[in-house]
Amino acid sequence: MHSNTSSMPSENKLSNAFEEIRRAFIKGVRFLFKAPPGSFLFLQVFLAFLIGSAVFSGIVFGRINSDIQAHDEIAFSMFSRGGLWPPHFLFFLLTGLPALFHFNLSYVYLASCLLLGFAFAIRFLISYRIFTKLLPEGEFSTYNGFRISFFCWALGLLMPFPYYHWWVGLLPAIAWHNSTIMFLFPMALGAFITSYLYLDKGEIRYLRWSSVLLLIGLCVKPNYALVHGPVFLLLVFLRYRFKKETWMMVLYYLPSLFLLIAQFWYLYFVWNKYAGVTTYNSVVIHYSPFEAWRLKTGNVFFAAAASLAFPLSYWIFNFKKAIADRFQKSTMLYFLIAMLVFVLFIEKKTDGSNIAAYDFIWQVVIGVYLLFLASAVSLYKQFNTRDGLLLSRWMPFLVFLLHVISGVAYLVHIFGDRNWI
Repeated sequence: MHSNTSSMPSENKLSNAFEEIRRAFIKGVRFLFKAPPGSFLFLQVFLAFLIGSAVFSGIVFGRINSDIQAHDEIAFSMFSRGGLWPPHFLFFLLTGLPALFHFNLSYVYLASCLLLGFAFAIRFLISYRIFTKLLPEGEFSTYNGFRISFFCWALGLLMPFPYYHWWVGLLPAIAWHNSTIMFLFPMALGAFITSYLYLDKGEIRYLRWSSVLLLIGLCVKPNYALVHGPVFLLLVFLRYRFKKETWMMVLYYLPSLFLLIAQFWYLYFVWNKYAGVTTYNSVVIHYSPFEAWRLKTGNVFFAAAASLAFPLSYWIFNFKKAIADRFQKSTMLYFLIAMLVFVLFIEKKTDGSNIAAYDFIWQVVIGVYLLFLASAVSLYKQFNTRDGLLLSRWMPFLVFLLHVISGVAYLVHIFGDRNWI
């Protein structure tokens, strides 16, 4: 009798434990399939990770020549044979870690594909959150969440209309072939939206996030910081003048400034000379307006029109709304400064000969994405409120869809023609 009664509490505990597990399972299933925001968003992010990893794996393991393999080989070399690290080291560090455990380049390739898939997914997530952050309070609904998801998926695919080439010479919003710019995207978008929220609300927590994300982004690729720092300082000064918010911005961004100067010195006076990368030996920056762009395209006017048809159409049909929208104006300023750096400067050998690199294009890729994102957010708001004429909504939307179709066709081109150019 004594043994039976002593076993009953343990049986009850076991039964209660199974009941708790069952309830947790049911709750988890319900959570996973409820509408956004929430777990449906998580499922989309996970799907973006799978799709991104698959595309990058197809490029790398399908032996389609790209910067991804070149960067992976640098990372593998750093860990297996040593040598000078590049100044923007973070991507090489993370992808090269498998070489510590197994000297096989395939493991480095796999690590880079998964890391880039993760970055692609986080870019989707941040874009989604930017939509929801810019909506008026109380306007979000399940239906809106699905529509935002559509725009964010589309933004991950869009490409210019092909002119002269599919990618080179144009102003794309994505670079499937370049690992460091794709890995930089989450940090750049995060730094942008947190700095914008600091401008809007003046809360120090946004400034902290912005400065940290920019600092991490500098360790991946310095191009975006060249634009973000000056533009953000200008916008903060125009809004707050000589108030505390301006001085706090300068203080928090000083580490990024020092790191950028150190990277510049190390890149052009140490790594380019002694790292053994012959393309970059004895390279200097030249002031030469439009030379870099003209080397890659037939006509810069048509290249710009083919690349920016959607934001241009939105601004043409909704000029008054666009010029009154602070988010639109901020992204336009970022884009214009990014373009200014691209069109004014070119890298050449000390003897004046050109090199094959196109290194001042990368901040433009992020600037174009921000421009498309801002126009998509504004267009979404107009569809949501049914504001303005039908033509002012549907014409930009149709152009947006054409960019998405072009993006799908570009992926077919990459894998069909085995060429990203």
